[in-house]
Amino acid sequence: MSRSLLHDTAIILGKELRDATRDKRSVFLTLFYGVFGPLIMLASIYLQPGNDSVNKPVSVLVIGARYAPNLVAHLVSENIDVQQSKNASHDIGVILTIAANYGQKITSGEAVQITLTGSRRDNDNALNKVEGALENYERTLAVQRLILRGVPPVLLSPFAIEIHNTDESSAFAIYFSQSVVFFFLVACSSAGMSLAIDTTAGERERHSLEILLAQPVSRLAIVLGKWLTITIFGLAGIATCGLTFAILNASGQLAQMGIGFGYGFAEVPVTLLYLVGFASFLAALQLLVGFAARSFKEAQAYIGFTMIVPILLSMLANASYFDKVWMKNLPVLFEVMTLKHLLTLGNFLNSAWPVTLMMEAIFTVIILAIATARLNSGKMLPSD
Repeated sequence: MSRSLLHDTAIILGKELRDATRDKRSVFLTLFYGVFGPLIMLASIYLQPGNDSVNKPVSVLVIGARYAPNLVAHLVSENIDVQQSKNASHDIGVILTIAANYGQKITSGEAVQITLTGSRRDNDNALNKVEGALENYERTLAVQRLILRGVPPVLLSPFAIEIHNTDESSAFAIYFSQSVVFFFLVACSSAGMSLAIDTTAGERERHSLEILLAQPVSRLAIVLGKWLTITIFGLAGIATCGLTFAILNASGQLAQMGIGFGYGFAEVPVTLLYLVGFASFLAALQLLVGFAARSFKEAQAYIGFTMIVPILLSMLANASYFDKVWMKNLPVLFEVMTLKHLLTLGNFLNSAWPVTLMMEAIFTVIILAIATARLNSGKMLPSD
């Protein structure tokens, strides 16, 4: 690249950045998906049915609590709110009935019947928690009876099962991480979309593109300047999205909802590094589509369609037939796999990054060459 081309490209880049920052709509769209997208996602998870039951206090009405004070004490130690009478201020969906002969049968070593009443559909968390507490207490009593009779409790457990969980995050956390990848790609696409429309079809309808083409600068410098501007806005959208997720994670909101999320402020610049190829490729594609459109509305429709491409690929990347080594090196698919690996395991897959970056650079150069050829052909002039 010659010195004159670099100088002309820098001038066009400065001009486009000044115009873009004056356009409040472009700046707003740059920040909208990056900030409000994660917040809307977090709110939808928090407000979905059943999510509030995870941290909701469990209350149980115990009928005949005076017959089993030790059992009641065990329930309290399991963070269960024991109520011995109905109270209008407590939402009680589980009832535990203890027979009057409970103490007598426990002392004699006999089985005693207790009744647990509740709905698994309506009070799934409460019923399961109370049932689990009762099973723990039952095992404790069984071990005590064996010890009193001189029987080693180990005879009841011939196997010592040790489980090593190779999955470092829960299933819900993995699902959440896969959804986060979607927001990174959409933030990049939406941040440059408005600017790509305005700097191509918008300037064409305002006849300001004619004035720019009449200046003593090469068509390639014009294309490069506009492309770099769109790329910068796309990276700004990614950075905004990353900072939003990092702030949410640092605030502890995700942890309170039971989401294990390993994304922090240190991962934001690394994310930008790994997505710079995708942002450059997408910016070139949006620029070419804007040049090919014959009107502002047509550019809105066509460039808006480019948002579907990363969304569709991010969804298809979760399918099993994409679990091939060569497929993981493809543009967009690599970014999806890399971000999923980061968000679930806390590190990046960096072995294939040079190959993928080279492929994206080749595609970007081809698209920019086509856009430059379209400007040289004069088809962007309104008279055509």
